[in-house]
Amino acid sequence: MAGRKPFGLGDLTRYPLFTPEFLAWLKQSIPPAQQDRIIYTAHIRGKKDGRA
Repeated sequence: MAGRKPFGLGDLTRYPLFTPEFLAWLKQSIPPAQQDRIIYTAHIRGKKDGRA
């Protein structure tokens, strides 16, 4: 694994997966101190070794 990055509530607004109503509900439901790290993304790097 190459790295791990927190993904916050504000980051979710960049993706059209969630409705404004759902995002508003999340904002009400998640304590402000945790809104900047509700999800962690994993960055994984791979390399093909050339074998068939």
